[in-house]
Amino acid sequence: MVGIAALVAMWAPPAVAYPGAPWFEPGKPYNQNFPDPTVLRVGDTYYAYATATGGSYLPVMTSTDLQTWTARPAYDPGRPLNKDPYFNDALPYPAAWGADRPSDSRLTKEVRSPGVARIGGRYVLYYTVLQQVSPPRYCISVAMSQSPLGPFTDSSSGPLVCDPDPVGSIDPEPFVDADGSAYLVWKSEGVAGQVPTRLWSRRLTADGLGFDGPPAVELLHTTAAWEGNVIENPSMVRFDGALILFYSGNEWASSSYATGYAACDSPLGPCTKQTVDAPLFASGGDRLGPGGASAFVDGGLLRVAYHWWNAPYTNYPDYPACKSQGTCTTQGQRRMSLATFEHVVRSPSPTTTTASPAPTPNGGPSVALTAPAAQGSSTRRGSRTAAAQTTDVSASLVPASTTTLVPTTEPPTSTSEPSTTSTVATATPPPDAAPGNTGTRVVAAARERGLARTDRRAVIGAIAAALATVVSLGGAWVHRRRRLYRL
Repeated sequence: MVGIAALVAMWAPPAVAYPGAPWFEPGKPYNQNFPDPTVLRVGDTYYAYATATGGSYLPVMTSTDLQTWTARPAYDPGRPLNKDPYFNDALPYPAAWGADRPSDSRLTKEVRSPGVARIGGRYVLYYTVLQQVSPPRYCISVAMSQSPLGPFTDSSSGPLVCDPDPVGSIDPEPFVDADGSAYLVWKSEGVAGQVPTRLWSRRLTADGLGFDGPPAVELLHTTAAWEGNVIENPSMVRFDGALILFYSGNEWASSSYATGYAACDSPLGPCTKQTVDAPLFASGGDRLGPGGASAFVDGGLLRVAYHWWNAPYTNYPDYPACKSQGTCTTQGQRRMSLATFEHVVRSPSPTTTTASPAPTPNGGPSVALTAPAAQGSSTRRGSRTAAAQTTDVSASLVPASTTTLVPTTEPPTSTSEPSTTSTVATATPPPDAAPGNTGTRVVAAARERGLARTDRRAVIGAIAAALATVVSLGGAWVHRRRRLYRL
């Protein structure tokens, strides 16, 4: 084992852009609605991209510390868009073949779930576009830029990917392997109750603008109970010798939405699900439906960007209603956080998978990821293992209290494998580590071992000082009693 520290009437529509989100004001810190995030590091700067929000088809923000994120500065896009002095949309003109919808803004097309990578010396953007309004059908397009800030230009005359499913294809994410070969992973919608949703992979050409070689290969489809009828948002990453595929499961607008992952032999599979009995990230505290995970390696660390609903909401407000009431920014939003993992630990036993119409291949590598602990998660003795085996050393975009996770030597309560102790991490509390994930031990080592020891020394020192004070006071009392007795 490897452990890492519809018929249209039956179809539930996928997540859409929220036009009522707070303004994505250029050059200003932003910590609001930012769904389906993906993060790219270039030099010392991180670039985060998201589904259309706050007046932008492609909102891009930057950070140098993964804590404060700033919206892309304004630029001149040329006529007629330069009439707006605050224009900062990194995708000024989405695919011309995309369908137009009635709108009271320039965002007449539906654009979402971007993925960006540096391929062939340029930055290539893959994103979902609404191709047909009724019945709704989605396809994947591609655009490019010389800068990670854009603007990205889409000169395509048709979709890059458009599966024959009734609702098409969504959620593209590029993966560039260690040898420089590039792949695209995505989701086909399927038909609820008839055809499962599936995740696919196909090798890209050297410039990233088309495909090379054999047809697409299926990586995963819905099988686990916690996934419901949906798996989506695939993201592939190679880290510390393991090839990991993250994905989301269940309905996006619910607290049942969660994040799982699989281990893959190659970018074209086969892949083996690791989160069969329960997801990796699940709802917890004031964060509901964590999903849209996108992974990247950063200086020897594995970081995972994901979004979550601000409780108690699990959907966006009705835009016309909240606009007239002036409540659009106080209701449901999907905000971004980052989880960090440090290394891979291997142990011999393989994970199990559930039976399915087309079983996921068994016998391949097994990967178990550490889930960040939740706000308000249990600290009872029997429930401490999940929290103690967690590290989240990055920051949420929303203010939250800081939590210290202390080390523990208690054995895991949900697995028969040997216990592994991880150490302290100072972190913004992320979603819950899902209980009952047997067969996939969650293990991660935190970076703040010295801080853990320092904290323990401080506590021990304080206790010793208190005991010394008590002894001193007791001695003084005895001495006084003896003096009184002698008098």
